[in-house]
Amino acid sequence: MEGQLAAGRPRILVIVPAFNEEESIDALLQRVASLSDSSATLDVLVVDDGSIDATAAIARRAGVAVAPMPVHLGIGAALRTGFRHAHDAGYDGAVQLDADGQHDPEEIERILAGLAEGADLVIGTRFGHDDDIRAPNYRPSAYRALAMRWLRLGVRLHTGAHHSDPSSGFRGFSAPLVASFAADYPLDYLESVESLITAHLLGFSVAEVPITGRTRVSGVPSHRGHRLGFHYLRMWTALMLLRRRRAS
Repeated sequence: MEGQLAAGRPRILVIVPAFNEEESIDALLQRVASLSDSSATLDVLVVDDGSIDATAAIARRAGVAVAPMPVHLGIGAALRTGFRHAHDAGYDGAVQLDADGQHDPEEIERILAGLAEGADLVIGTRFGHDDDIRAPNYRPSAYRALAMRWLRLGVRLHTGAHHSDPSSGFRGFSAPLVASFAADYPLDYLESVESLITAHLLGFSVAEVPITGRTRVSGVPSHRGHRLGFHYLRMWTALMLLRRRRAS
């Protein structure tokens, strides 16, 4: 499959999954609102994933749409909610933008350029196109850096394709891929990697564009240490079962 943005000025939904991000979300939304020369019409949907702080209230004060989740369900469920809204409202594509300040909204244009060139899934990579060259402001822990290397290897083994940053949360999606993910999107942790592999298996085209990723502005990762290792193991087991089902 090969996506293509609509001619003229496409309508793009910027999906911002957020969980307890009151310290960073206001500045992020202001930066998105300041984008005056975008090649697309950008609407923002904050999917509040059961936050217990002022995340949703701050987003509403910023004048953007908010989809409140009843409880904390995880980023996969939040993104599926965003994809369903984008699909039902007839958007020409979507962009995933994390709420923690790791991504530069001005670089949405790079994501849109990848979609305009025909990719269905565009991944903003913090490593350029060389695994040993990372964005200057991105400082993953030694444990996370090692995990990323294993993820790159695993993605290559499953798809035959090389992706320098398969867990990046700065992504663009064509309308056909939005429709697919609105119906079925991974809900567990590391959904970014699982959805990347799924896109390949379904025949969607995937591209990377370089971004200047940063360390998160506030908060802490949702899974660390041995819990992160558990989720890696769970994901690879699920993917092996998926491949077997598709082969049978």
